[in-house]
Amino acid sequence: MWLPLGTIFSTLELSPLILILFEAMGQYRALATSGESFPYTLPFISPYDPSRNRPTRPSRRRSQIE
Repeated sequence: MWLPLGTIFSTLELSPLILILFEAMGQYRALATSGESFPYTLPFISPYDPSRNRPTRPSRRRSQIE
């Protein structure tokens, strides 16, 4: 009985973290579109560029391809 109950609580533990992540991304996008700088971007390891409102693609230089 304790194992299924512990599994349920362990699974539900992620939902507040996901909600906080979406809130933080929304705040970051609002700051980026207003032109203010936000120096702490390391937690947002994402290819999303809020200034262009679309995902960015990694640039490939000729030296990296060869």
